[in-house]
Amino acid sequence: MPKIELDVTQAKALEPLPPGLYPVVIQQARLDESSTGKPMLVLDFEVTDGDHVGRHVFTNVVLTKEADWRIKQLLDAAGVYYDADGFDSDELLGRSLVVRVGIEVYEGQARNRVSAFHPTKK
Repeated sequence: MPKIELDVTQAKALEPLPPGLYPVVIQQARLDESSTGKPMLVLDFEVTDGDHVGRHVFTNVVLTKEADWRIKQLLDAAGVYYDADGFDSDELLGRSLVVRVGIEVYEGQARNRVSAFHPTKK
C-alpha cells in the first residue's frame, strides 16, 4: 500500500454543531435496519446557510407506528407527498427544510441529535 503524505498531527476533532435551528438540504435518505431489527431511514442533512455551511448532521428515523409522528413531521417539513400507502423515500433527496439540533452524549462522546423537522420559510 502506498504511503500517504499528509500531516494530521495538528488536526482537531470535529466538534458538534451548537444547539439551534439549521437550514439544510437532504443529501441522502437510505433504508436500513435498526439494531433491534426495525426498518429505518438513515438521513444525511447538509447545512446550507449561516456559520456552519457545508457541515453535515445525521439522524435515523425508525419506520414504526410508534414513530409515525416523526415520519409525518419529516415528510411535511420536506414537502414530500404521502398517503395511506406510504411515500417514496427518493422524493426526500434534495429537499430543503429546517432541523432543530441539540447535543447528546453517546458512549462518552458529544454528538448532535436532530429533535425536530420544520418547513423552510417561504
